[in-house]
Amino acid sequence: MLAHSEAQAIVRTAIRNAGGVTKWARRFGIQRGSIYEWIERAEVPSDRAVIIERESCGVAKRQDLRPNDYWDWWPDLPRPKERE
Repeated sequence: MLAHSEAQAIVRTAIRNAGGVTKWARRFGIQRGSIYEWIERAEVPSDRAVIIERESCGVAKRQDLRPNDYWDWWPDLPRPKERE
């Protein structure tokens, strides 16, 4: 499991690279603050993560939008290797 700050940085970067907070807030019809809450928690809701991955043409991966538990949501994705 990643440190919380590391997971936050991964989520923040994925959202930024996929078009940014404003783009996704508009797309989902929610406040920008909701997206910032996802970043703070270091987890994008699973249904939204699938949409972001698809609509960003894979720029943002589900693994990067839920870095600490993606394998629980999408068992088709390989679990991360244990950190040494």
